[in-house]
Amino acid sequence: MADRKPKAASRALKRLGPLGVVVTIVVVLELIWHPISFFVFDRKYDNVPQYSKREAYATTERAQQILDAFTRPTGTDAIVTSRCGGKAGIEFQYGTHELRVQLEEHLRVRGIWYTGREWTLDGVPVELRNV
Repeated sequence: MADRKPKAASRALKRLGPLGVVVTIVVVLELIWHPISFFVFDRKYDNVPQYSKREAYATTERAQQILDAFTRPTGTDAIVTSRCGGKAGIEFQYGTHELRVQLEEHLRVRGIWYTGREWTLDGVPVELRNV
């Protein structure tokens, strides 16, 4: 009778199978919800990135009107950023974590926080950047 021991390659594939499944799940989650990059940007760089779809962005004029009507803490700056072929979002810039906290308190009044995802201000996507 022939020896029926599994080949070395077969054993290696069996060992890598669960790891492959885990890696695939992590890659798919990152592509859909960006949990890893969001965590890195938020914790390491003190930023809140923007992952909105193209439809979420506004015209440059609308974004500027919303920005002009928004009261922000002293020490923060804000600009309208061009995105997605003529559409625009809003970027707030600050120098310290304390200013970010103050800015987020202001955003809670008129903005919406989508947990672990992004801010919007009157429906326009917002990015927070520590500069």
